[in-house]
Amino acid sequence: MNHRLYRFFVVLVISVFVVTACSSSPSSKEEEGGEKKEAVEKDKESFVADIKLLRAWGGIEEFNKLVEDFNKDYPNIKVEVMEQAYTDLPALIAAGIVPDLVGMVGHMPEWVENGVLEELTDYIEVDPQVNPDTFYEVAYKRSITPDGKIWGLPWLVDPNFALMVNKTILDEYGITEVPELNTLQDVGNFLRNFWVVRDGKQVMTTFKPHDETYNPVNSLQTWSYANGAYTTTFYNPETRKVSFNDPKIVEALEWIVQFKRENIDDARLAEIQSSLPEGMNRFQAGKAAVMVQTAGDLRNHYKLNPEEIEIIPMPKQSIWAGGWSFGMTAGGKNKEAAWEFLKWITATNEGAESTLKHFSVLSGKAENPYLDEQAKTDPVYAAFKDVLKSAERGHLWTWIPVDWTGEFIAKWSEVMNGNLEPKAFLDHMTTYIQALIDEKYKP
Repeated sequence: MNHRLYRFFVVLVISVFVVTACSSSPSSKEEEGGEKKEAVEKDKESFVADIKLLRAWGGIEEFNKLVEDFNKDYPNIKVEVMEQAYTDLPALIAAGIVPDLVGMVGHMPEWVENGVLEELTDYIEVDPQVNPDTFYEVAYKRSITPDGKIWGLPWLVDPNFALMVNKTILDEYGITEVPELNTLQDVGNFLRNFWVVRDGKQVMTTFKPHDETYNPVNSLQTWSYANGAYTTTFYNPETRKVSFNDPKIVEALEWIVQFKRENIDDARLAEIQSSLPEGMNRFQAGKAAVMVQTAGDLRNHYKLNPEEIEIIPMPKQSIWAGGWSFGMTAGGKNKEAAWEFLKWITATNEGAESTLKHFSVLSGKAENPYLDEQAKTDPVYAAFKDVLKSAERGHLWTWIPVDWTGEFIAKWSEVMNGNLEPKAFLDHMTTYIQALIDEKYKP
């Protein structure tokens, strides 16, 4: 998203935000002599309001089911799940339509800097149901800026990633057990067993490390973490310095490129894909021995064929916590009701249970009795509980407050087709992103 355009949108309605924000305050706080005072907790049925929710990840149907569960506790708060996605927020603001709640990745630096989000510290300080210990630390920290301000609460946490293995295929290739995967070399040696060509045709594969670890940005991040990098290795928000050409990241990309050049032929893969029934992927068709998955996707695959699938963790060092948070907009009109909904979906057992039931994903709430119960009989949820325990604090989505991903993806394709070497690409991205950062924050 172009940050100049975004700022233009925000300026159009900034007066609306200021007036609305000044007229509202947390329902459980009163000001007396400059000191905070907790008010009596209100009955849930006493909240009467209409609020608008701008989705993050997930469909309208699933969110409506979540809302139905919420209304069992709060029958008089009507929640409208908007047709648009969170990326449409600038256009909605420009049109004078301000949702009360918005899904987001981390703290969305642009939204923080432009006053779009409501800072949540005052709400948390006076609400006994919400505190930092309520959530997984890696999920809670992703919506806190370097100066300690809180702009969102973690709705879900997605431990990236687990590996889905077809046990029948492993047996066919003489692999009796999956070896320990601790390094990039370990991963490459294991996957290489299944990149098999016979008579010029690709007969077996795994996931492609360069673009099937969800997307190129996730791929570089995940394998760089496996090689010892951290989120701040890419970009340090305190110093505003970009370091995509750090040696650990360069080595990871060199490993990605080498694996592709030695094992993956795009034409042969296209031939496999064209032979598959519509809507079926290589793993489902028995043409891939290993795939990398997030919790929700792994759950859906496992349902299809639980007898053949084994779940194993990625290298511990590579695991990072993705997922989505929700925040309140500074210009929302119904902040008391919005806070109650935000609290319900992120910090209550009921919200955590509803999230797992309707989205097949893990809540950001650390204590989740419903998940614990399901994990006793469901190996997918048991595996992801274990994966999440290994997610390191310094491994989060690398969010940089300028629009850089278009350039990254365009140049990534040049790296993958051999026209640009990894180090040159990462030098370019470091210079390119740093220039955008310097321009944005110049005095």
